[in-house]
Amino acid sequence: MHALQHCPAGGSRAVQLLLPFADGFILRPDFLEQRLVDCALVERVVGFAEPLQRLSKTEVSQLDLAGLLGAAVGGILLPSSPVEDYASHFHALHAELDARLAIPWILPNPIQRRRIVFVHKNKELWTEQPFVQCIRPLGLDLLAIGPEGHWYSREANKHLCEGFVAIDPTVDDGLPQRIAAAVQSYGKEVHGIVTFNDAYHAHVATAAEILGLPTEPPSAYQICEDKYATRQLLDGTSSSSLLQTRSFPTSDSLKQYLSSTETPFNYPVVIKPAKGCSSEGVYIAHTSSDLLALSSTTFSIAKGADVIVETYLDGPEFNAEYVLVDGKVVFFELQDDYPCAGDVAASQGGDITGDGGFAEIGMIIPSALPTSEIELVKNSCHEALLKAGFMWGVFHVEGRIQGSSVKFSEIDGQGWELVPREEKEKKEEPRCVVLEINPRTPGIGCSIMSIRTYGMDYYALQTLMCIRDKERVLALARPFSYPPDSSSSTPREHQYHSESVRFPATHAGRCMTPDALSLMLDTHPELAPYVKTGRAYFHEGDRVSDPKQGRSFLGFVIVGAETREKVKSVAEAVRKAWKMEIVP
Repeated sequence: MHALQHCPAGGSRAVQLLLPFADGFILRPDFLEQRLVDCALVERVVGFAEPLQRLSKTEVSQLDLAGLLGAAVGGILLPSSPVEDYASHFHALHAELDARLAIPWILPNPIQRRRIVFVHKNKELWTEQPFVQCIRPLGLDLLAIGPEGHWYSREANKHLCEGFVAIDPTVDDGLPQRIAAAVQSYGKEVHGIVTFNDAYHAHVATAAEILGLPTEPPSAYQICEDKYATRQLLDGTSSSSLLQTRSFPTSDSLKQYLSSTETPFNYPVVIKPAKGCSSEGVYIAHTSSDLLALSSTTFSIAKGADVIVETYLDGPEFNAEYVLVDGKVVFFELQDDYPCAGDVAASQGGDITGDGGFAEIGMIIPSALPTSEIELVKNSCHEALLKAGFMWGVFHVEGRIQGSSVKFSEIDGQGWELVPREEKEKKEEPRCVVLEINPRTPGIGCSIMSIRTYGMDYYALQTLMCIRDKERVLALARPFSYPPDSSSSTPREHQYHSESVRFPATHAGRCMTPDALSLMLDTHPELAPYVKTGRAYFHEGDRVSDPKQGRSFLGFVIVGAETREKVKSVAEAVRKAWKMEIVP
C-alpha cells in the first residue's frame, strides 16, 4: 500500500517480497526489519508475519499477486528510480540479502509460547527499550517485578507486559525470597527469569533456584560483583595480570597500611570500589598522599563495600562481548575502548582533582588490534568465564592487553588510534588482563551499536537464554556474512565500522538545552548521514549530578561509516558539535 500511495501518476515503484522457502516456524517476525537496518538499498521494510507463526513453502508459479502477498513474510520497498535501473538494483539487493539474512529464519520445530519474569528497578522506559522491543516478536508473555512507580506499573505502559507485581527492591539477603514470593503470588506458570541490573544478578539467580527455573550458579554472579574476588579467581590463569592488588574495608585501614608500610605500592595505582559500575569512584594516584586525598570519594561511593587499590596498567583497553552456549563461544565481538581522562592523567603525571577519572569517552568496532592479540583476548576471557562457573549467557568483559604490540596515540582530526609500538617500548609478550566480568548485555549504547553493526541483538539472546531456548539462541547468534575483504579469508561480519561516542559530565548543574542531539543535527546537517542513533540523557530543566560523587553521562551518539578512518573523523566532529549547557 505504501508503494501504491507514493507512486506518481504514470510512474512505477519496485517491491521485493520475501517468501517461505520451506515449511516451518518463523524465528521472529521482525527479523527482516532488524537485519536490514541502515541498508542504503531499501526505502522501507515491513514484516507481515506474526510471532510463532507456522509457515508453508511457497510455490510461486501457482500464485497470483494476491496469493503472493498473502504468503509473504515481509516486503521491501526499493528507492524510487527509473524503470531501466531496477534490474541492477534488484541484483544488488539480492547480494545484500544473502549477506544480511545469513540466519535460519525458518525453524523446523514448533516454538512454544513462554512466560518470563523481568526483575529491574529502573523507572524510565528508554533504559530497557531494546529488551521491550524483543518480547512480543519472540512470542513471550512478560511478568514484570520491581518497585512501586516502575514504568511497567504505569497505565500507558501496561500493554507492554502481561502483569506487574511490586516488591521492595532493597538489595539485601531477603531479596531472593521476595522475588520468588512475588512470582508465586502471580499464580501462573513461568519458564524463566532475567535481569539486566548488576546489583540483582546473584539475587535473581538465587530466586531462580528457589523457583526451579534455569540459571547460572549464584556463586558465579557473586564473584563478578566483587572485583577483588575476580582478581583472586583469576590468579594463576592466563588472565592473571600479576597486579599488586589489595582490598580495604575502611578508609582507616588504608591509612594504617600506608603509614606502616615502607613501600606500600608500585605507583601509579588505581583506586576503585570493589563493587561498582560505570567507572564510578575510579581514580589514578601517583603518590600515597594523592591516594589518601582520592580515597574519601571512592569510599563514599562504595557505600560500605570494600575498596581496592591495584597497579595501573597502560595497555590498550578493550570490551569483549560473548554469547556462550553450553560453555562454547557462539559469537564474539571486540571493541577498542579509547583512553579516558585517567589514562591521560597517568601518562602526564596525574592529578587529584577527580577529573582524571575513568569514564569511557568512546568505543569503536571492529577492533584494530593485531589478529594474534584478538585471539589472545578471545581465549583468555573465555577461560575466565568458564573458571567463574558460567556456561550460558551474554557477557561484557573489560580488560587491557599488557605488553601489547600497539598503543593508542592521538592523530589530528581522528582522535585516538592504535599505532605500532617502537621496538624499544616492547618489554614483554602481550598478555590479556581481565579487569571486569559483567554477566549481562553491554550498556545500551554499545548494545544498539552491535545490533546495527553486526545484526546481533544481545537483549533478545539473553532473554532466550533464561528459558534455555537453544535453537533460537543459535539461530540469532549469527552476524552478517559478507564476502571476505581482500586482506582476509573469512566472511566480513559487520555492515560498516561504527563508534559509540559518549559524553561524560564534567560538573553538576541544571541542563539548559532542550535536546542536545536534535540541536547538533540541526546545526550540523552534514553529520546526519553518519549518525545512526543517539540520545541526550538530560533535557531542559533536568538536574545533572556531581560526577565526583558518581559518574554521570550526558548522552551518546552512534556513528557509522564505510571505513574506520571516516568513522573516527566523523566522531571527532560529533564531539565538537555536541553542545549541552549545564549551569550551576
